[in-house]
Amino acid sequence: MNIIAETSLYLPISPISINKFYYGNKKFGKTKEAQEMSSTVLYALIKYADEMKRLRSYFDVKKHAVYVEIETLIPKHKLYTKSGVYTSQKPDISNIEKGIIDLVLLPKYEHSLQIDDRYLVGLKSTIAPTITFSGVNVRLCIVDQPTPSDN
Repeated sequence: MNIIAETSLYLPISPISINKFYYGNKKFGKTKEAQEMSSTVLYALIKYADEMKRLRSYFDVKKHAVYVEIETLIPKHKLYTKSGVYTSQKPDISNIEKGIIDLVLLPKYEHSLQIDDRYLVGLKSTIAPTITFSGVNVRLCIVDQPTPSDN
């Protein structure tokens, strides 16, 4: 994967699962928890507005795609029991990704990257324990579109 340009963001949120994002489904709207997380992310993106514009300037719909890395930081006590196994409260990593990707990428959000998620061609997602705080590190990359292979 050839990286054309990239940037990193820190979002001071306690991410929520896409399963808790909407009341039943999208037509009933976002839950209060999702609205709060969305507001926090959108406010945090204001400080990255110039960087997002810079990154977006490299993007050509005919040549490029987007690759994203998400590192979700979660306090250790929310991840593990006292015996050291994962708690039942540990979020499902794949359910965290969609809400963050939409807020950071989609054109409907003013300070986002302004690129539709159909251009997303790669995603790496990890959960990392912290001592006390939650947050999300996001790495956004503009990459060359994948080329067809003979596989």
